[in-house]
Amino acid sequence: MPRLSLDIFGKPPQEQEENTAKRILVIGGTVQGLLLFRAPLLSAMQEKGWEVYACASNYHGPSIKKLLSKGIRFKSLYGQRTGTNPFADLLYFSKLVLHILSIRPDIIFSYSIKPVIYGSLAGKLCKVPNLFAMIEGLGYTFSQKGWLRKLVHLLYECSLKHNQSVFFLNPDDEAVFRELGLMPAEQPSLLLNGIGVDIRSFEITTPPAEPTRFLLVARLLNEKGIVEYAEAARQIRKRYPNTQFDLVGPLDISHPQSVDPQLLDQWKRDEILEYHGCTDDVRPFLYQCSVFVLPSYYREGLPRTLLEAMAAGRAIITTDTPGCRETVRLTEMGKKQKASEAPVMEGENGLLVRPRNIPALVQAIQTLLENTQKISEMGAISCDIAEDDYDIEDINATILSHIESFQDSDYPEYDDIDFEQ
Repeated sequence: MPRLSLDIFGKPPQEQEENTAKRILVIGGTVQGLLLFRAPLLSAMQEKGWEVYACASNYHGPSIKKLLSKGIRFKSLYGQRTGTNPFADLLYFSKLVLHILSIRPDIIFSYSIKPVIYGSLAGKLCKVPNLFAMIEGLGYTFSQKGWLRKLVHLLYECSLKHNQSVFFLNPDDEAVFRELGLMPAEQPSLLLNGIGVDIRSFEITTPPAEPTRFLLVARLLNEKGIVEYAEAARQIRKRYPNTQFDLVGPLDISHPQSVDPQLLDQWKRDEILEYHGCTDDVRPFLYQCSVFVLPSYYREGLPRTLLEAMAAGRAIITTDTPGCRETVRLTEMGKKQKASEAPVMEGENGLLVRPRNIPALVQAIQTLLENTQKISEMGAISCDIAEDDYDIEDINATILSHIESFQDSDYPEYDDIDFEQ
């Protein structure tokens, strides 16, 4: 049947020329995130011959221009990414419904909390035949207690059941969703090795030996371990004054866990670390560092920054938490240390530390400062692991193959949707 089009302002539908290409709508949190983290996936969808649409809840002109230049049909649907205002969420949901009706996608692929919840519900309401969601991590709300966490649980339970399948980035998150009953027991799911990294875009460089430089790249949220990193840097620089500590990432003052800007200024004044602000390209900073550090206790999916550091051939120090622990391949000694609840665990490509444990982080940093030959050895293994397990082309192919395995039904009739003004 010819596709029908509904103008977002409610004009009657008009018949369009027959188009047999699949239409997929990707719903994300920010346009910058779509460009930085989803561009290879969007391109892979285009290579399938699909018409690719995307939307996000903010506006960023330069990023939108780049997406449009790639042939991605993008629309900003202004919404409150992290707020709890029900009226703002209802408005965002309404915009999603109108946008979905206007483009008539065959498939919706959503990620991030609100896009997954409201994208799934809007897709169900608009009778989109194929809905898929990706859980990138449990995030801030799952670390809270009280009504907010209960509300998010309820919304996930109401929305995820409408998806044909759900993607997870680490086994811990999948287990939590299953145990809490946030998705039906019989619902298919697929565990991925993170969202992947484009290993071909990274050079393998020798880590600088003198001075030894440590780098953290993340949004400046307390739960990313920023404060612990700064305090470890303070203690290490007293013993090893030539050691450098770098910090890269955006301030997100709208987030309830945002680092206090005054505290950041104090770290810079005390010369504890050097803050470089936000960047669209982390590679120059990775090439200049010796070791990459992410002491996160945020409920990560599988941090892209860790994968990028590994692709650049860097040893890593991160925490024994869901999403982070998967990136360090423990040695036999490390497995024994983990079993005995030691504060630091030895890995082939880096070190794991207990979360929110500053002495453990200091110990891990000092271990590599006193055994600098390990930095290069671990970095080489990091690169091998990235190539074997986290190649973005392999992961994107897995995602698309999984989506295609559900494409059995024709595009549905919409006679039961009222298009009257």
